Amino acid sequence: MQSDTFTHILMLCCSILLIVNGMLSYASSGPAIFMSSLFIIIGLGLLLVTLRLIIQHHAHKQ
Repeated sequence: MQSDTFTHILMLCCSILLIVNGMLSYASSGPAIFMSSLFIIIGLGLLLVTLRLIIQHHAHKQ
């Protein structure tokens, strides 16, 4: 389906943006470090889920 591919691309972009946002946080206060690490963890989790969905989608197509 075309909508599945578009959804996977959007999820991939969101996960990359979350990871980059977490890495580029320059504040060194406690809450900022917590939010930065939270963004990185959520971004990595979303990236893993997205890659898994993409692999399943392509395996199901064949």
